[in-house]
Amino acid sequence: LCSRCRQVQYCSRQCQIDHYPQHKAECKRFQKAKPKAKVPHSFECDVCNTQFDGGVASASVQRHPKYTGKFYVCEACEAKGKTAKDATMRGRFAIPHAQAGRMGMVSSSGELYMATPEEHAEFNAGNPTDADLDEFVKRKLAESS
Repeated sequence: LCSRCRQVQYCSRQCQIDHYPQHKAECKRFQKAKPKAKVPHSFECDVCNTQFDGGVASASVQRHPKYTGKFYVCEACEAKGKTAKDATMRGRFAIPHAQAGRMGMVSSSGELYMATPEEHAEFNAGNPTDADLDEFVKRKLAESS
């Protein structure tokens, strides 16, 4: 299945790679024709980290090939050809971790702490910044070692 438009199925990864030059234009048309998913009244673009409040902007809700969860990509980033693959993984982003029921919290330096749902909810109460996340992850990693 084409990972961009999700409309064309292939028998193998190599077949998809070989066919992409012919599929590229059609793929872009499929992507533009996709209806926009509903996004929260306010959201943060996971690519540019811009906060949108008041429902004035729209975004697409996308999947990342490596991580689970919803990724919001604003129209400006989409216009530049950006996708969930380009997400910065900074700020308050969390990755659900299915085996343990924990949430991965990633600092701006790439450190990962697997928080309990309670820790994650407590951290997100209020309006934490990137610096708060970095401090939280560093503290929790030190406590757990």
